Amino acid sequence: MSASSRPPTRSSYIAGAFLKRENQLAAVITIALAAIVAGLGQVPLQGDFEIDLRSVPPLQSPRYASLVGFEAAGPGGRMTDAARAQIVLNRPLPARFLLEIEGRSVGDPARETVEVQVGQTRQMLAFTAESRIHSFHVDNPFRGRTISLRGNAPLHLALSRVAVR
Repeated sequence: MSASSRPPTRSSYIAGAFLKRENQLAAVITIALAAIVAGLGQVPLQGDFEIDLRSVPPLQSPRYASLVGFEAAGPGGRMTDAARAQIVLNRPLPARFLLEIEGRSVGDPARETVEVQVGQTRQMLAFTAESRIHSFHVDNPFRGRTISLRGNAPLHLALSRVAVR
């Protein structure tokens, strides 16, 4: 087989395709659409919103992506079932906001200290048997999208609501 009759290699085939005018337009459109889709995923959430963790079936919020370390929802909220629980949002959180977490401790002892982390901000919260709203300011310059709760052992919390203000 002579050098001129060999099938083109993948790199030369792609390069040759871009030399054709109709493929240039298709490539530009594809790259533009990919950039738009990637950019939409990085637009931070705007305005106040709440996630009701008591909702059954699982959350239908467009902002919510997934829960990690939680059991099924009940009337008192979602129970944590691991040493770490996470609420992962589908877009980044704002650069600065007030985070509210409503919940209570359901374990023994009736008081549980938990580290809450959003991006680089960490805050220790003490949950008791009585449900209450914990709130603190979050600086999130790197636009994190995960709210993590961490304890020394499996967490025994019932969380009913998380809000961003």
